[in-house]
Amino acid sequence: SWEWICNHGRNWHGQRFDADHMPWGRGVCQAWDDPRVREIVLQWSARLGKTILSHNLLCYAMAKRPANILEAGPTEKIALRWTDQKLYPMLDAMIAGGVPITLPAHNRRSTREIDFGAGTLKAAWAGSDTALADFDATYAHLGELAKWPQEASSESDTVAQAEKRTHAHADRKVIKEGTPTYRGRCRIEK
Repeated sequence: SWEWICNHGRNWHGQRFDADHMPWGRGVCQAWDDPRVREIVLQWSARLGKTILSHNLLCYAMAKRPANILEAGPTEKIALRWTDQKLYPMLDAMIAGGVPITLPAHNRRSTREIDFGAGTLKAAWAGSDTALADFDATYAHLGELAKWPQEASSESDTVAQAEKRTHAHADRKVIKEGTPTYRGRCRIEK
């Protein structure tokens, strides 16, 4: 995946992924490629590329091992912004560069779902039980985890619900990422 991202990856402005400024991404990709690894947790400081690297791995999955994807954030606004302002521009630039991913025409695109032909990426957010219900995913990105609300019980825990969407797949991958906040109370730290 690292070689693919270095060759085909993009940032949210459509520019090539800058591997020289993110060499630590190689280790994350090695974990992604390891069939024994099911969960990758990125507890990094701000502005180190957690989300851009995670999004490039989702795009890699769309191109090389297509299956349903769950993209979940702390709020509806953030989750829908990721699809509209980040993933679609990245995918458009990758397609222009020759990556064989199919997307709907611009006037038929949804911010809640990205239909990429061989699968669907569905946007979800903390506290949205309906967005998380009845969707089977092989891959999941749970972004900005430190900003997700703490749940009163494990039965209503949105993070656990999101992870369960992938449990039917032996080759599942879940990326959890966030910048740590308060010691002992931060979801990404736990």
